[in-house]
Order: sequence, then structure tokens, then C-alpha cells
Amino acid sequence: MTAVCKRLMPFEDCDPLTKRLRMDIALFATEDPEGFATWDGQDLPEQCIDLRRCPEDMLEPPEKRPRIGPSCSEGSSAGSGIHETGGDAEEDSAAKGWAEAIVKELQGCPSVVEANSRCSRMLSEFEELIRQERLREADTQDSQQEQSKEERMQRLQHTNRVLLRAVHQLGRRCTRLEAGTDEMTALRAALEQTQEQVRRLTHSNEMLQGHLRVHMDGRSEPDDCWASALH
Repeated sequence: MTAVCKRLMPFEDCDPLTKRLRMDIALFATEDPEGFATWDGQDLPEQCIDLRRCPEDMLEPPEKRPRIGPSCSEGSSAGSGIHETGGDAEEDSAAKGWAEAIVKELQGCPSVVEANSRCSRMLSEFEELIRQERLREADTQDSQQEQSKEERMQRLQHTNRVLLRAVHQLGRRCTRLEAGTDEMTALRAALEQTQEQVRRLTHSNEMLQGHLRVHMDGRSEPDDCWASALH
């Protein structure tokens, strides 16, 4: 029969919760050697028992744990219309500050219960900060939308005034053109009437000239007869 022993993972490669568990077990062995000597390895000490109540995903390595809350891409896309310049630097600075604050809070925790309590408090504060920031961004977006609507309304009103002036000018011009058209029609009618009178007068003059020629020819024939008789 061969006994197989599984080699423990080095302490440096363990995740924070596993490190905490090993430290608590070592502390338990130091404080209660007799209890540790009789410990069968099945039931955890009282100061380590809360690890069993932790979610399973918290025991995973940090890179495999699911992210809670909005991701960086969502946060950046939500605020891209307001903070376009320097957004990445501000986010990095804020994340670094929160990370340092969490590390300071977790330093010197007497137990896992206290660590969970401090983490919960820090996450609540972070959530409240995010909520207030979202509310400020929403208020800013609403005010910008209202301002853009007012500017657009003013532009539309100005455009309407310009169009109304143009319509009035076109109306006055059309009125002048219609008046000129009526005057032109009257002048054309008067011209046609005058031309008709000129044609009638020309015809009358031609008739009178014809009568005069006939009359003058009739008077010249007797004079010729008397002149031939005398000769």
C-alpha cells in the first residue's frame, strides 16, 4: 500500500484568503497547542470558521473572480460625453486611492469577520460615491440637453423670422410685377387701337388722293379741246 502526499502550494502563490486561513491556523496552534494537537483537520477552529461562509468565487484566484458592479468600459462610456480629456488618468488615480484605502483598512484585522465587515463598509462607501457621481453626470447631461434644446429653438425662431421677411419681400415684388403687367396690357391695347386708327386714316387718305386725281384729270381734258380748236 503506497501513501500519496499532496504537496502544499507555497505561501507566496496562495490567494489572500488562503494565506489568511494558514495564518489563522498557525495562530491557533500557537495559542492553543493542546487543542491543535488533538485537532483532526476536519472542523476548523472557531476563528477560521467564517471562511466556510464565504462565497466560492471568493476562494478563486483574483484574475478568475467575477467582477461586481459596472466595468471600467461601461463607466467610461457612460461619462465619455462629459469627461473626454484626462478620464483615464482620473480613473487610475481614483482606483489607486481606493485600493490603498482598502489595504490600510485590512491591515491588522484581528479576524476574517472584521475583514469582511471592513470590506463591506468600504464597498458601501464606494457604491455611494459611484451613485452620486452617476447622479451628477445625469444632471449635467440633462442641463446640457436643455441648453441644446433652447439653442436649437432660438436658431429655428431666427430661421423662421428670416423666412417670413423673405416671403413678405417676395409678396411685395409679385404685387409690383402684377401692377406692371396690368399697365403693360393697357398700353398694348392702346397701341393696337392707335395702329387701327392709323390704318383707317391711311386708307381714307388713299381714297381722297384717288378722287383728286380723277377730278384733276377730268378738268384738264376740256382745256385741251379748246386749245386744239383755236389752232
